Amino acid sequence: RLAVDCGVGDRVEFVGHVEGDVLKYYAAADVVALPSASEAFGMSVLEAMACGLPVVASRAAGVAGLVEEGRNGFLAGDVPELASAFMRLRDAALRKAMGANARLTAERNSWDRAADAYEAVFTDVIRSRDGKGHPS
Repeated sequence: RLAVDCGVGDRVEFVGHVEGDVLKYYAAADVVALPSASEAFGMSVLEAMACGLPVVASRAAGVAGLVEEGRNGFLAGDVPELASAFMRLRDAALRKAMGANARLTAERNSWDRAADAYEAVFTDVIRSRDGKGHPS
């Protein structure tokens, strides 16, 4: 009803919590918004980026580290900033360019890369020990 009242009912759908396969929603989207007041990490932002979508998100912790302002999405601290970001993303060429950059961001932040980074840290710690658990 809110979307209809705002005159965007033909373009906006509030689906609520989604269980299971969310890819069909990302595939139907032009932009993903996550205006949360707080967010531990923002997995939905990374999922959207992996699908090549620009993101409009709050400056909440975790999310802000993924969104590169004007490159793969926009950060907003209030409603006017959210509106401004959505207005800018009406430009299809900008959405496409930002979506491509978002995909690159997702690739840099993949689980495989995270696992490799943790493995490197643990390997360095183990190598720095003298065999008896003491730093060398």
